[in-house]
Amino acid sequence: MKPLFPSEAIVRIIVDNMIHQPITMIKRFPTGKAHYVWDVKTTNDELVVRLTRPDKQLSFESAFYWYQLLKPKGVPLPTIRSHDVKGEKYGFPVIVMDRLPGT
Repeated sequence: MKPLFPSEAIVRIIVDNMIHQPITMIKRFPTGKAHYVWDVKTTNDELVVRLTRPDKQLSFESAFYWYQLLKPKGVPLPTIRSHDVKGEKYGFPVIVMDRLPGT
């Protein structure tokens, strides 16, 4: 049975499988209505891991579409390190990106 909501345990599996670095810190962002977002530090990187419910898949597909269009034109966007916008591997659409500096 698939979980109804993304959890920290799923985020840990995703980072392990997609980034291949040990996590040194993981914390869920306290805001957000449509997505589940975690601030993750690994031994080498600071990441943002975004997941959403399968019924919100279109929003991740759209975000990835615009990323592919705008990033090469020099728009300052965080680099997407890995993704599964259809949610085929983990049961939830996921985007892993570099964390931008700041709060």
